[in-house]
Amino acid sequence: MAMDANRSQLEEIRHRIGQLRDEIAELIKTHQEQRLEPQTHVHGEAPSKHDARIARINEIKEELAKLGGSKK
Repeated sequence: MAMDANRSQLEEIRHRIGQLRDEIAELIKTHQEQRLEPQTHVHGEAPSKHDARIARINEIKEELAKLGGSKK
């Protein structure tokens, strides 16, 4: 019974790690795409979005490290 619970927990952790890796890949892709676009945004808007993406990437990295799924 305990082994089934541990296996279930491991599967949940693996699933969450996969979700986080997908999210970070999407954030990086968005970041790279926006860096290549002409700068037609309203001043001040892009830096806040950029900062929000960077903050979220850092949060994801921290969570991945806690889950043991960080890639170096």
